[in-house]
Amino acid sequence: MSSAHEAANALPSNFDMNGLSNALSNPA
Repeated sequence: MSSAHEAANALPSNFDMNGLSNALSNPA
């Protein structure tokens, strides 16, 4: 999960929120 968090942190807040929601809905 650290990888996803790091990637989200690197990306803008906008994408971060979208990515986070998507990740939560479809966890790898």
